[in-house]
Amino acid sequence: MEIAPLTRRLLIGGTLATLSLIDVAAAQQPVLLLTPRAFSRQSPPTSLGMVMAGPGGNIFALVADVAPGRTNVLGGEFDLAFSPSLLALSVGVLTGNYQQSSLPLVPSSLPASVPIYCQYGTWDVAQGFSTMQASNLDSFVGHDGTGAVTFNFSYPGYPAYQYEGTFDKTVYSRLQALPAVVRTVRPLPPEAFPVLMSSPLEPLHPSGARFQFAIRASDLGANGIPETLTAIRWKPQFGVVATESFTQFELLAGHSSVVPDYSIDPWSALPAFPFSGLDTQFAQNQSSAPLAIFSGSYTVQPQALQASGYMPFPSLQQPFVYDGQSTLLLETQCAANASGGTPANHQSVYSMVLSAPTPHATVFAAAGLNGIPSPMQPATTAAGTGASILPDWELEFVRTTSVVTSPFRASAIAAPDYLAAIVAAYTPPGTSISIEYRGQASGTSVLTAWSSSPDIADSMLQIQFRVRMESNPVTGAVPWIDALSIPYQ
Repeated sequence: MEIAPLTRRLLIGGTLATLSLIDVAAAQQPVLLLTPRAFSRQSPPTSLGMVMAGPGGNIFALVADVAPGRTNVLGGEFDLAFSPSLLALSVGVLTGNYQQSSLPLVPSSLPASVPIYCQYGTWDVAQGFSTMQASNLDSFVGHDGTGAVTFNFSYPGYPAYQYEGTFDKTVYSRLQALPAVVRTVRPLPPEAFPVLMSSPLEPLHPSGARFQFAIRASDLGANGIPETLTAIRWKPQFGVVATESFTQFELLAGHSSVVPDYSIDPWSALPAFPFSGLDTQFAQNQSSAPLAIFSGSYTVQPQALQASGYMPFPSLQQPFVYDGQSTLLLETQCAANASGGTPANHQSVYSMVLSAPTPHATVFAAAGLNGIPSPMQPATTAAGTGASILPDWELEFVRTTSVVTSPFRASAIAAPDYLAAIVAAYTPPGTSISIEYRGQASGTSVLTAWSSSPDIADSMLQIQFRVRMESNPVTGAVPWIDALSIPYQ
């Protein structure tokens, strides 16, 4: 059956990355398209437009459910829960690459503001159910407004549907979070130059030491989205590790607004911005109270040296969520052992500026150095000495957050009263979705603040949303949104 010109244009133009529905069909992957995705129950349609694309001649079975999920049926991965509300809508044969028809509706039987999720499975009758494939999921909803602003993610690459942010751009049929990913960073800037350092300039000091390090967002490869710090490792000088125990050792993490600039003035060979680094007063460098990510005893064991050449600090007792934008402020506090002494382990150190100790990338206080008593108590030592040095550390992060901002979409009336949003979405265990909204006055650049309620945009022609999606780093599960509708009256 011939496809209407608008539908054909959407099918051809609706791309994400290089993937279009034409490409999907060519790859013999079944596709489902329903229109409209949202409608007013005050004047509901009696049917929905439906396009099915897939291998011609295959049997298909179209089903609907009020609950999304993840269910394997005869080898096909369905995004439906197959709950007791599951309903078989249609069974037939795909007559060609594209099949246009309609899905009858009984509006009075539809619950208000409850998304109905549809999906079909298809298989080759000659080869049996082992060839089962599931189409993408598509949803529709009836609402009690006079109209609705609807965001449809089936075609995020089409010019009318541009979304900004970080999300899984390989998925064409919905807005889906990226899977959690572990990344390892060696956050030394390009200017870093290895230097030999020795006692007492060591964070692991049996007579006591306090160190604070400023690690810039650019050196962390941050992308502006929060991620979780899950491990810290240090590199021993020359790869030599000695057994050593500390009765009380702390690792702290926080954020700082200090951004050291290691640029060199070409005329003097001195730092161009010597005062851009850390203050020698530890507390002055903290944007907020630091989080103790480890506190307890720590024994350095040579056999723990990893193949990469790094030694692990103790496993973090609680992860730290780095905001992806600020300077990461890491701190060590090594309390004096009863026997005291000098450090047995020496860490690899890099200098950012060879001609001066500024700007300060590190502030430190060590027992017996620069007037510091020996032994010293790090927690009560308020100030130290600054240096343009950083240790060679390896940091491990887990990225679980995807943040996406929609374009502005306009209502069909000039001064809408927005109602609660209807979100057709799936959040597997251990994942989450949170959404904020803001409005823009017609013909102006005036924006409201972000709010958890669409009411913030009342009387404004245009509305926009921002979604934060959290993936599960343990199971690999990811949340997704199939459609988002904001009714108005």
